[in-house]
Amino acid sequence: MAAHFIRDQWTCLGYGRRIGPPGPLELPRASGSLQAAIEALSLLPSGLVLPVLDFMASMLPQVALSEEALCVEAVTVSWKLVLGLSSNPHDFWPTLQGFVTMAFHHSLLELTEEQAPGLTVTLQQIAAELMELSQAKTGVFNILIQHCCHTWLPSDPGSEGQSQSDAMFSSALLHPDILAEACVYGPVFRRDQRWVWRVRECE
Repeated sequence: MAAHFIRDQWTCLGYGRRIGPPGPLELPRASGSLQAAIEALSLLPSGLVLPVLDFMASMLPQVALSEEALCVEAVTVSWKLVLGLSSNPHDFWPTLQGFVTMAFHHSLLELTEEQAPGLTVTLQQIAAELMELSQAKTGVFNILIQHCCHTWLPSDPGSEGQSQSDAMFSSALLHPDILAEACVYGPVFRRDQRWVWRVRECE
């Protein structure tokens, strides 16, 4: 009962963020909200964390430059939660989707190592771990590829879309490992499938 109450609180907070006044929260309030969300992840059962991840997705971009260590903690704690669900497909896939949406938010993908060295290294490491996990669990890396492709494709075809396209292209170039993996292997994720693919290429 208590866990469902906490989950509902975060659902309401997320809804309030979506329909409330646009713009970022004041820094102390945003930092406090993100810290509370991290604590909530440790209190909730794995099947009830999606509203918290959704809320964190709106907070991370606001504090990424000013509270980088807190953002690294949020991403790391969330990733450990996802890994702990790898044997529970009912909760694993929606939680992984929520995590990828949160951790690889377009604002975070645009950050350079000079702007946020700790956070960018953390995201690169998690992307590599997602690639490794996908070799045993089909479809894992596909979620990241789909999210990044959707993020990097401009939504406006007009003149403003050109500048948006340039910005997205620059963001994509900051993540060559993800691009290379997607271009080289496409939908081939499992290790055994890759071996077959490589053998056929060498024939």
